[in-house]
Amino acid sequence: MGTWINKMKDASDSRGRIIHLLEKALAFADEINDGDTGYAIERAQDVVRAQAFKPFVPATMSGKKD
Repeated sequence: MGTWINKMKDASDSRGRIIHLLEKALAFADEINDGDTGYAIERAQDVVRAQAFKPFVPATMSGKKD
């Protein structure tokens, strides 16, 4: 049984993993002096971090079913 709290935690964990991978990719882009790729990775990091602040509305409150 998946509660909305578990779903919120899973989403948070996934964002954390994505950010970690993007940090590694950015370090590699910096290592090979690829500024264009580094810039794109930084934008991707911004998008993922911004998703952390979107309000999570449980299905029971929004009227939607899981």
